[in-house]
Amino acid sequence: HSLSALYDHFNPLGGVWSAPSEEIEYVLRSAGNRQSKALAQIITAESAGAIEIGETFYDAVSRRGVSVLFRDDPSYPETLRESDGPRWLFVHGNPEVLSRRGNVAIVGTREPSARGLELARGAARELATAGFVITSGLAIGIDSEAHATTLDLGGTAVAVLGNTPELEILRRFRGSSV
Repeated sequence: HSLSALYDHFNPLGGVWSAPSEEIEYVLRSAGNRQSKALAQIITAESAGAIEIGETFYDAVSRRGVSVLFRDDPSYPETLRESDGPRWLFVHGNPEVLSRRGNVAIVGTREPSARGLELARGAARELATAGFVITSGLAIGIDSEAHATTLDLGGTAVAVLGNTPELEILRRFRGSSV
């Protein structure tokens, strides 16, 4: 919430680095951040180091073929923009896939039964061969089974990763569209 509030207030976000600590604190406090004063002071005092870290991170993901889509980017999916989706997306692959009609999510437990895996494969097989884009969280279990089945059939799959542990799983699926 804090990062989104900063993004909304300081658009472009780079404006936060030259803002006074009191303004940053106000934005963070308005977002419900309990450590707003301390965080505002850190942002102000450590802006040069934070910018360097940010540039290093951006360079690292760019070298891996990952781009950043901001909400005002024409490639940002309209359905996410309309539903108050995230302020930005990190995308590996073709972002156009995110805006195609016929996206179907197949998600489920990380500890599926044999029957659950069979059903995930069957659903992915039927939908992918019918031309649907299969979207999953790529978690081990139902999600990754549906994703793998889709790719094995030459279909289009989207993996939505909420945090970094899923990046290890992503390495298994180099053929992912997004």
